[in-house]
Amino acid sequence: MSSSDAVEKEANKKALRKYLELVEFFTKVLVALYEQNDKPSSALEFIQQKLGGPSVSDYKKLQSEKSDLQIKDNEVFAKHQGTLRENFYMIGWNGNGVYRVLKIDQLDVSELNLSEDFTAYTKKECYELLKRIHKGNKATGGLEFVTLCYGIIGLCSFVSSYGR
Repeated sequence: MSSSDAVEKEANKKALRKYLELVEFFTKVLVALYEQNDKPSSALEFIQQKLGGPSVSDYKKLQSEKSDLQIKDNEVFAKHQGTLRENFYMIGWNGNGVYRVLKIDQLDVSELNLSEDFTAYTKKECYELLKRIHKGNKATGGLEFVTLCYGIIGLCSFVSSYGR
């Protein structure tokens, strides 16, 4: 038997175990329903409750809350839509005269869209770039300085196990 066959066989065993655990869990829920002295008015609600789901009344209440929150969210978005900016530019400086630009796209709030400009700029070139961006976006308000800050931004990527 090859190693790939052994791996596939082990994966199939693992999947079967998960399936059997699920069957066992549902069997316990159905036995509990059968052994119930005072039968519930709705078997489905009983099973939902045993599975940890909300009752029908709780579900309706949650749906109503969700609807109310969606309305409030739409109102807040409409109120502040004119003040939202599409892009955010972060300028980084290494202390030795090299400037870099990172563009953060804010159009889609559900995901983070970063565009790194790999060009190394001098201070003068960086200011010229920002002027061009400001001029090109003048119709929508142009660029607006937000803040000056100092810090270190980093990212660790672990691509293999420790100690190799």
